[in-house]
Amino acid sequence: MPAMEVFSYSRVTAFRNCPKAYEFRYVLGESERFSTIERHMGSAVHEALRWTWAEREAGREPTPGRAVESYDGFWWSDGLSRAKVVKQGLCDEDYRLEGRRMVETYVRGLFRRDQSETLGLENRFKMRLSDAVRLTGVVDRVARSPEGMLRIIDYKTGTRVPNPLSDPQLIYYAAWAFEAYPDPSAELTFLDLRGERELTAEFHRQAIVPYMETLVEEIARIGRTDRFEANPSLLCKWCGFNPICDAAEGRPPGVAPEGGRRSEGGRSCPRCGSHLRERSGKFGNFLGCTGFPDCRYTRDSW
Repeated sequence: MPAMEVFSYSRVTAFRNCPKAYEFRYVLGESERFSTIERHMGSAVHEALRWTWAEREAGREPTPGRAVESYDGFWWSDGLSRAKVVKQGLCDEDYRLEGRRMVETYVRGLFRRDQSETLGLENRFKMRLSDAVRLTGVVDRVARSPEGMLRIIDYKTGTRVPNPLSDPQLIYYAAWAFEAYPDPSAELTFLDLRGERELTAEFHRQAIVPYMETLVEEIARIGRTDRFEANPSLLCKWCGFNPICDAAEGRPPGVAPEGGRRSEGGRSCPRCGSHLRERSGKFGNFLGCTGFPDCRYTRDSW
């Protein structure tokens, strides 16, 4: 029996944003050549908030100062050395201080006022969407309000925070929550840490079916894709595949990326139909099938 394929919100979003980046990560199995300082800061903030709620659940009410100390501990992790600052005129310290501000402000305000009961922190889940696909994800916090409402909460450290009903992330999480809990509805909340506010919408169990049907159809379309076109934009600067993508914005058409390997999604293996990829061997570069070792097709050039 073939293994089930696992999709997440981030995987589906990667295809929507740039099929070429999706190809690098999920088809060719490439690793990003760098991370970003924004991602590093977001991870440190998430860890600090997880620590903050865990402290409350353990009966130790955390102070803003202790929460910031927790944040600093996560900030000075090994990941910092791999994080790239993209924006001109900014440095690591600017982002560290911004993250500290978000954590301290949250603990002084929204955290102290939130009297909901924590049901789960960094809750990892996996659920069946179809016979071939599973949906996976990590819910920052699952809680129950004093009034008994189930709450699904995601922390946001970026500058743009969507309406919970216009972005399907929390709706996908609700699909799992409605399997795990018997509630007829749930409160979906994006916690905007920059803007010091909660964006909240109530979502009912009976509304989940069309969203899941659409998601299954979208995943099927992704599976049928055999040509992954790039979507160049200013965001290319923040993409960890930029150094190996010859379609990144700002690079002249047809010029191979410096120090990278060229991938061309439209060039398929004549034997099995998988993509061809440039590889290095002891006799120089060659093209090999990404279906290796099941398919061993090679040739010398594009």
